[in-house]
Amino acid sequence: MAIIVAALLAQQISLENSLAATLGTSVGGVVTAVLASLSTNIEGKKLAFANCIFNFGIAFLIVLIFPYFIHFLNFLSIVLNIEDIALKVALFHTLFNLIGVVLFSFFTPQIVLFLNKIVKAPKDKNKDKPLYLDSSLVKFSDTAIEALRKESEHLYNNTYAIVAHAIGFSRKDIQSDKSFKEILENKKWFSKNVDLDYLYQTRIKVLFEAIIDFSTKAQVYINDETKNHKIFTFKMAAKNLAETTKNLKIIQANIKKYSSSSNEFLALEYNKIRSNLGELLRSIEELRVVEDREKLYLIIKNLQKGKEILKEIDTLTLSNVEHLISVRKITTAEGISILNDTTFAAKIAEELIGAVEVMFSKDISN
Repeated sequence: MAIIVAALLAQQISLENSLAATLGTSVGGVVTAVLASLSTNIEGKKLAFANCIFNFGIAFLIVLIFPYFIHFLNFLSIVLNIEDIALKVALFHTLFNLIGVVLFSFFTPQIVLFLNKIVKAPKDKNKDKPLYLDSSLVKFSDTAIEALRKESEHLYNNTYAIVAHAIGFSRKDIQSDKSFKEILENKKWFSKNVDLDYLYQTRIKVLFEAIIDFSTKAQVYINDETKNHKIFTFKMAAKNLAETTKNLKIIQANIKKYSSSSNEFLALEYNKIRSNLGELLRSIEELRVVEDREKLYLIIKNLQKGKEILKEIDTLTLSNVEHLISVRKITTAEGISILNDTTFAAKIAEELIGAVEVMFSKDISN
């Protein structure tokens, strides 16, 4: 743009040619923006293409009425008392954008719809999808409830794997007979960090949304209060499992950092958090494979008691942290981290227990 104005002032080009060149720079800048957007996310690409539509569209319109537009520009320059040709170019550019904004503001919804159809994110092969929720089942209450139970288990399976890996354990560790003390003594952290944001989007959120959507549609066809309540509990179970992953994200970095700390007292406290969550996952796995109804009942009762034990652990941790700070084994900041992360770990455990109670209540209700 500066080069065009300089050439105009040097009388190398006429006013009309400078205005035509200004149109060209607007279009050329759009192409640059589109090329730059290739490395951005999908929303950045949509924005670049919207800019492309805007600039190409208004440039095409101005070209069609260019002689008349020049007359209008000259008339407006007289009205505004603009004699400087550089200011006329600036006025032209302002009018160009102003007309574009006014015209395209009426078509914003259509442009958004068009871009959403044309510019799509590539399909993620790792993105999970519902296995049991078919829209044709919503009219049949018992079948819909059973489908929700199975899909809730599917969601739990994903949550279980994410929690286990985020605290440094494998499925084999959880399902083994080894004590967690022995596992921790012989196991090193995975070198690669668990991307909880990505896993939440691809393995948790997609199922959570499907369960909520299916449940809401199914409840339209159900008048039985008991069945409606059952469906509501599946919604809450799905919510608990989604919240589990979110809370896990808060403590993940500290658990990995401090459980491997050279400060053995700090490492011990964080490995307690890992062990407690690992023990919970192991108890739930035992619950899933047990066939004896009486034993199943006892395990669920023990999990329910676990909610009270979580409160006791909070109190014990506070007492222990106070002692460690007083004897200068850990810093005050480290002590606060332990207390905060223990609280979030307790929330994770409580959310898992709440979800499991819903999923397995059918097995002991009869």
